[in-house]
Amino acid sequence: MFLRRSADEGLTWSERVLCTPQEGFFVVNNDRVTRLSSGRILIPAACHRAGEKRGPVQRDGTGPKNGEDFFFDSRSEAVFFYSDDDGNTWQAAEGKCCIPVMRNCSTGLQEPGVMELSPGVLWGYARTDLGRQYEMFSMDNGNTWTGAGPSRFTAPNSPLSMKRGPEGSVYAVWNPVPEYNGREKKTEIFTGGRTPLVLAVSRDNGQTFTKEAAFETEEDHGYCYCAIHFLEDGLLLAYNGGGPEDKSCLSRIKIRRIPWEELEKL
Repeated sequence: MFLRRSADEGLTWSERVLCTPQEGFFVVNNDRVTRLSSGRILIPAACHRAGEKRGPVQRDGTGPKNGEDFFFDSRSEAVFFYSDDDGNTWQAAEGKCCIPVMRNCSTGLQEPGVMELSPGVLWGYARTDLGRQYEMFSMDNGNTWTGAGPSRFTAPNSPLSMKRGPEGSVYAVWNPVPEYNGREKKTEIFTGGRTPLVLAVSRDNGQTFTKEAAFETEEDHGYCYCAIHFLEDGLLLAYNGGGPEDKSCLSRIKIRRIPWEELEKL
C-alpha cells in the first residue's frame, strides 16, 4: 500500500509513501485504515504467502514459465502496519495473529479490521470460513495482540465492518449465517451466502449489541464490503450489492442512507 496526499481537493498529489515496508502479499479492505486517539495511523492487513515455486527463470530457460509455477496460500495471518508521524514513515508491528489450528480452515484470518475501545485498547476482527468472525485484542496501540478466537458475530466467509459514531455508539454491519456447511442457496451467480446484510448497534462500547436489523434481503444477491460514514442527519453505507443481472455480487455498488431516528429504534 502507498499513501498520497492532496491539499487542493485532488488537483495535485504528493509523492507516494510506502505503508507496507516488507515483502508479502497484503490484502487491506476498503474503510479499514484507522487513526487512533494517540494519533497513530494503523493499517490492518491480511498477509498471504505467495511466490514462485522454483525461483526465477534462468538464462538457459529453465524455471517457472506460467501460472502453474506460482503458489498462493489462501490462509492468511493478520498483520499490522503503523505510522506515528502522521503517515510520513511506516513500520510493521511486532505482533501478528493467526488461527491456532488451520488443518480444517482454508482462510486463516482474512480481511481484518480494527476498532479502538479505549485509548490504546484495540478490538481486531477478521473473516473466516469457520462460521464466525474471529476476534483479537491489543493493549498497546496495536504493537502486540492476543490469540484469535471466535466472536459473537456469525458469518460466512464475508467481512464484518465496525465503526464508532459521533455519539459514541458502535455500529456493526455484516452477514449473519442463515446458510452454512454447504447449505448456501443455489443462485445464478456466486453470492457466498452474503445475504441478508444486517446492522446492529452497541451503546456500551461493544459489550452488547442490539438485535440485528436486516436492510438487504434478496436471496439471489450478495451484499458485502460495507463502508460506514456518519452524517449530521444519519448514517451512510456503501457496499457491493450485485445480483444475477450483474453477473457477480461484486459488480454493483449501492449507497444507503439511514436517518438517525430509525437507528434510535434499534
